[in-house]
Amino acid sequence: MMREQEGLAQLSSHWVTVEGRRIHYRAGGRGELAIVLVHGLSVSGKYLLPTAARLINSFRVYVPDLPGFGASEKPRQVLDIPGMAETLKAWMDVVGLEQAFLLGNSLGCLTITMMAASHSERVTGIILVSPVGDPGVRNTLRLVLRGLNDFVRELPSLWPVMFQDFLRAGLRRTALTLRSMQHCRLNLWLPLVEVPSLIVRGGRDRIVPMWWFDRVAELLPQSRVAVMRDAAHVPNFSHPARLTALVRAFMESGREGRKS
Repeated sequence: MMREQEGLAQLSSHWVTVEGRRIHYRAGGRGELAIVLVHGLSVSGKYLLPTAARLINSFRVYVPDLPGFGASEKPRQVLDIPGMAETLKAWMDVVGLEQAFLLGNSLGCLTITMMAASHSERVTGIILVSPVGDPGVRNTLRLVLRGLNDFVRELPSLWPVMFQDFLRAGLRRTALTLRSMQHCRLNLWLPLVEVPSLIVRGGRDRIVPMWWFDRVAELLPQSRVAVMRDAAHVPNFSHPARLTALVRAFMESGREGRKS
């Protein structure tokens, strides 16, 4: 906990204008390698901070709030998943980040997969934490039931964080972003990813089925997998130390691979 608090203190807030929209992001850390953490549906980067804070002593860490979420500007036009991926790339241009590892949780996995498939030269590797996208998410009622079933398995301290972010984003933006997620065919994008990938799932996750987790691994050309058996859908908040260890090992192996 002390290490996490020290890391949080080093993550400072910044704002930049990207394609006419004002975007908030947190950044800090040092090192040769950089990592960008990308949030999921209706939330901001805040729930990613426990993991970001533990990565900051080894890497340059960035946690953006995509347009419409968190402290970023909320344009009336709601971005779809491809739009988020392109905005992420444009944001990297503006902040001068030429290449980075990308970590996404839940819907954020779709965003970074599209980014990696479309702009592989900007991506060192991807970490998919609880990747949604199986055909079951196209049924809204089924997805809501999955979410409620998972929600009770998360830390109670996560609940107010997600609720406050939901209120900031609003029901309309959440619903339209959800619709875009339901129309996204992740299985078509995964084979196009040409960079190394790490796929992580919680053993208690009730949103991402195990068969889909296995399918994602099959479709990614350069993948490795890890299951955190006592975590649910949001290990970046509930189990940051263990997730950080997995991410650090993956990133360091990428560094060694480039040297050999």
